[in-house]
Amino acid sequence: MEENFVENNYENAVLTIFENNLGYLRLYGPDVERDFHSPFLDSSLQNALRRINHDLPDAAIQDGLSRLRNLESGSLVQKNMLFMDWLQNGLPVKYYSNGQERSALMRLMDYSNIENNEFIAANQWESAAIFTEQNRADLAENELAEAGFIEAYLPKQLSPEEIEAEVRKIMEQTGASSMKDMGKVMGAASKALAGKADGKVISDIVKKLLA
Repeated sequence: MEENFVENNYENAVLTIFENNLGYLRLYGPDVERDFHSPFLDSSLQNALRRINHDLPDAAIQDGLSRLRNLESGSLVQKNMLFMDWLQNGLPVKYYSNGQERSALMRLMDYSNIENNEFIAANQWESAAIFTEQNRADLAENELAEAGFIEAYLPKQLSPEEIEAEVRKIMEQTGASSMKDMGKVMGAASKALAGKADGKVISDIVKKLLA
């Protein structure tokens, strides 16, 4: 069994629900450039905060970002409660204007205009592979053991040849012919093969055929 092969298939099935039923933008985790140790996708976070809080100066946005990134004190439950309060009611920020300190609330969500928010769903990083690279065999074994347990409850997985045949059909249907069509083909392939194929395998095959 390939590392986290089964786990990714389970994730793909759940991500398909987010994408198709809830309208989330779906991304393939390993293709997203981000800090593995941070819970935030910084580029999207900063753009969203500026878009939602267009009336606040950049100094206020930066103060809010600093508070979000440095939520260190308290227990996990306390941190979750505090973040939930910020999410619902806004995050208190401070900044200087004309030499005077000002206070404001920075919104993390736009509840009055839902279209002003950005909803993204991505599969987790290749956990077992990363733990192995970091010489954390204990954590890698846990990931693989969990995947092995889930495997018994998942549908039969397609072979690489079967996946390639499905991707070729999608390319013919969509008229895809180059790497610029990667997103279009991956979106259709992820839907068609949800629960039946690993996301990384699909991605590799799509890249091969579009290269």
